[in-house]
Amino acid sequence: MISIKQKRTKRILIGFMSAVMMASSVACSDEVSQAPLTSILNKDMEKAPTMLHNETFFVGGAYNGTQYTGQSMIHRLSLGEPTTPIVMLPGLGLSAYIYTSTPDGRAGWTSDFAAGGYDTYAVDTHNLAVSGLDAAAFGTENQPALSVWGESKIWKTWGFGSKPNEPYADTQYPVEYIEQLYASFSPQISEGKSSGVEGTGTQSSVKGGGASEQQPANGKKEAVTGGQAAEGPAKGGQRPVGTAQGETTEQGGQSSRNADPVEVQNMIALLERTGPAVLMVHSMGGVTGFEVVRQRPELVKALIVIEPVGSPTDQADLKQHFVDVPYLAVYGDYIESRGQTGRYESCMETAKVLNELGGYGEVMTLTELGYKGNTHLMMQDMNKSDIAKLIMEWIQSHVKV
Repeated sequence: MISIKQKRTKRILIGFMSAVMMASSVACSDEVSQAPLTSILNKDMEKAPTMLHNETFFVGGAYNGTQYTGQSMIHRLSLGEPTTPIVMLPGLGLSAYIYTSTPDGRAGWTSDFAAGGYDTYAVDTHNLAVSGLDAAAFGTENQPALSVWGESKIWKTWGFGSKPNEPYADTQYPVEYIEQLYASFSPQISEGKSSGVEGTGTQSSVKGGGASEQQPANGKKEAVTGGQAAEGPAKGGQRPVGTAQGETTEQGGQSSRNADPVEVQNMIALLERTGPAVLMVHSMGGVTGFEVVRQRPELVKALIVIEPVGSPTDQADLKQHFVDVPYLAVYGDYIESRGQTGRYESCMETAKVLNELGGYGEVMTLTELGYKGNTHLMMQDMNKSDIAKLIMEWIQSHVKV
């Protein structure tokens, strides 16, 4: 009898091999596509490690005398001799896990893109506990706040279902294993004063999506609009939302949050290490990605935004910083009911203005291509490899490698 562990291992291997076989059809050349595939299929397993590069390293940060702080953790995966680096930045409060795996044990987008000939880099941002935190900051008078996503609002806002444990009939997310997603939530750290464990709950204005719920480490739930909640002022203009005023929903693609300067510099350091790369950003990670392009456009071969916050629409801004960077926005299903119309419309405007300026912008609406039920975490959806293939085909058509 096959054990549960054996079944899970078999499913993971099958998922990875499917990614390799799928991506071979969209690789830049037969030579690139066949090399990783033949290496993985080769029965002489001693040869396989020479074709696989799996590495974890850190960018940014500094030693404060007792420990290293401010660093982002990077997970690299590539097969064979990859042609183009691609950096995958998650949304706030989410980790590299959304790109490296799925709740039901399938290989993630890093495997899909690596099999397609890309050098993949998935990011754990500096303000996630998993990347390392400043222990000295946890004093008695000035404590940073820790917060994690709560389940009650993410089901609707992220498009899993109308309420927790009631998935949409056509949802593509593997909701049977959603506890694995919950387990992946790493506490996010925000700097600022906190009056004990209850915190202060300062109001912020973040446009670009419906309200979402966060649960601080003390167990108290808060409402947060369009991004990650925390208690007390947060670094880089990211501010928490308190519950005293009730829950608010704001629409629009622009965010009043400033980009986190630490994460922006960490991403620039990563791109300087990889060389010019495709930059993929998700949700609130868009705020960081757009600022990276503004500061170092020569390091970004293309900008791929997955249901982002803060897509720029100002013509002068786009002309000065973005016109030479191909732009692709990707959207899933249930856009209106999830409160995503503002973000979506801003992405449409970004693409329109870029095209008018002589650049290239496109919005890929999955429902218009026949893909139903895709969620905010489309990189973990059941058809995530199909979406990866669409994105890789777009890269091959619009990006100089």
